[in-house]
Amino acid sequence: MSEVVSEVVSEVVGEMMPDALLDRILRGIWPSLPALLVGSAAVCAAASVPVLAAPGINPVAVLTAALVVAPFAAALAATGNAIAFDGTATVRAWWRGLRAWWLFGIRQALVPAIAATLFLAAWHVWAGHRAWALPSLAVSGAATLLAVLGLSAVLPLGIAQPRLRGLPLWITALHLVARRPVRFAAAFSVLVGGAWAATAWTASVLLLVPGPAMIVMAAAVWTSTADRSDNGVPGRPPFTPLSPAPAPAPNPNKSDIQPTNVEPSGVMERLVS
Repeated sequence: MSEVVSEVVSEVVGEMMPDALLDRILRGIWPSLPALLVGSAAVCAAASVPVLAAPGINPVAVLTAALVVAPFAAALAATGNAIAFDGTATVRAWWRGLRAWWLFGIRQALVPAIAATLFLAAWHVWAGHRAWALPSLAVSGAATLLAVLGLSAVLPLGIAQPRLRGLPLWITALHLVARRPVRFAAAFSVLVGGAWAATAWTASVLLLVPGPAMIVMAAAVWTSTADRSDNGVPGRPPFTPLSPAPAPAPNPNKSDIQPTNVEPSGVMERLVS
């Protein structure tokens, strides 16, 4: 797995260090603001479809969101990648990303959607006082959590590496999330904070949430891949060869002149004389 991540690093971010990459992302937000606003508005408009079609948290709403929202989320992830790699993104680039990656977004979003659907079904069965459904509830809940966390890295990573697909893509994404979980949790913190602000103040705040959340996701992915040691293996400290031990410092109180062997008889003769 380290070899896969190292290859992604060399082909995508090159030799750029995390601080320089993060600086380029922050500098590219302002010139890319129109593309981020358009992408955020499209995600919010698509998210209203499952809310109106199947209100509440239910399997129909989850699957509908995966089919309707995922294409626009993939386009927004492509916009985040453009900012990370080129320093800017345009509305035209967002549109090209939507046309190129809408199907990829649906395929990847179906993974957590199916897991969440199984979790909701198991929850419904367990709520009916059927204790035998508890193992299924636990397994499907853990799978949903891992799939949702992995999706935050799968979208930027898969768009940047079209030949990385299927199980290797998800394993690589989960590898990145496991190495730097706080960075990926920051993106979900932005989503939760935006949802709270929308319910506490006004729903128009939601238009400003998807763009910053996707920027944080892109920054988490590419700073995690660039955050590697000098030997090119992520997560492993650089190898430092052992240097020879320094020679001990001479002791000034110790004479370098070795005593000569003197016969005892000679010493006695000197003392007598």
